[in-house]
Amino acid sequence: MLSTSHKPIKRSLPMLKTSLRHARMLISGFALSFLVASPAFAVTTCEALTLYGNAAVTGLCKTLSPGTQNLWVCGLTDANPDVHSTFNRATPLHITVRATVCEGASVLAGAWPNALTLGIDQPVNICNVNVQNYVARFNAVPQTYGCQASFVQAQALGRITPAIATSYIDLCNDPVLNCP
Repeated sequence: MLSTSHKPIKRSLPMLKTSLRHARMLISGFALSFLVASPAFAVTTCEALTLYGNAAVTGLCKTLSPGTQNLWVCGLTDANPDVHSTFNRATPLHITVRATVCEGASVLAGAWPNALTLGIDQPVNICNVNVQNYVARFNAVPQTYGCQASFVQAQALGRITPAIATSYIDLCNDPVLNCP
C-alpha cells in the first residue's frame, strides 16, 4: 500500500514543477508591468531602438525579431542559456536569461549610450549568468548611427534582412516616437 501511495506523488512532480515555473513567470510579468508604471526606470523607446540598430551593426545583437512583432527582441547568445533583450512601447527594456531549468529577467534603467544600469532591485545574476556583463556590452556599443541609419547600415553589412531593417525603420519613423 505504501508503494501505491507514492505513484501519484511521483506523477504529480512534473506538474508541480511546471506549475511553479508558470507561477514564477507570472510573478516576473507582474513585476515587469509594475516597473513600466514607473517612468524613472524606463529607457526610452527611441534610445532602445537606436541601441538595437547600433548593436546589430556591431554584431552584439546576433538576431533581431521583426519590428512588426509584439515584442522586439535582440538575441545576445546562440546557445544555452538563451540570453536576449526585449522591449516594446509598453514593456521596458530588459534582459532575459532562459536555461533548461531556470528563467529570469532584469529590467534596465538609465539612458543609452553609455549610461544603462540595472533597475532598482533587479537581479545581477540569473541562472548563473552575470547580467551586468551584458549591460556593460550594451554600454560599450558606440552610437555611430541614428535610429534609421543604424538599421540601414546593419542591412548593408548583411547583419539583418531588408524586411527586418524596414520594420525597424518604420518604428523609427513613427510620428509618435519621432526617433532621430
